[in-house]
Amino acid sequence: MTTATTNGSPGKATARRPPPGNITRVERLDDLVGGHPGALRAIFAAGATPDPADLPGSWSGRILALEPARNLSSLMRPVMQAIHGGGPLFRGKTFFSDGTGHNHVFSGDGARFAFEPGLSELDGGPAIILTYDAPRLENRWPVRNLRGEMRHVGGRIAMGPVLFSATRAGERRLLFWFGLERDL
Repeated sequence: MTTATTNGSPGKATARRPPPGNITRVERLDDLVGGHPGALRAIFAAGATPDPADLPGSWSGRILALEPARNLSSLMRPVMQAIHGGGPLFRGKTFFSDGTGHNHVFSGDGARFAFEPGLSELDGGPAIILTYDAPRLENRWPVRNLRGEMRHVGGRIAMGPVLFSATRAGERRLLFWFGLERDL
């Protein structure tokens, strides 16, 4: 993973949107696994909103970082990499042309979601929003209280945050970061 500061020099990524022409481009999803949540936030902020028509199909996935463990990110990086090396609990997503999809977890299909363009709760910019609360999706609590956001960050790579609220009306908090790589 390559990161840049706002002055264009290599270094630690910042949490604000970089100026035009100073965009981090991700070449491999595995490079993001175990990344510091602050760096992942900066990469997400610099990303582009995918066209929903380009999403249908299978995407391999990884959980990149746990937001509650942000102060332990140097210790969590090898843990996150080891989790994925031994059979990931989150393996990706499939998007369908009707604006729905499902997650791949363990050895089967998991929670269903709906997706559409919208505004990020994280930074207010445009993103693809994944919601799990529509009755037709038949998700139970706590899944129905999740919200994902996604942006394209380079090549066949997209990533974003997953937010959660214990109640439908409650404030959502960032739980973790996920990444996807388009299957060929």
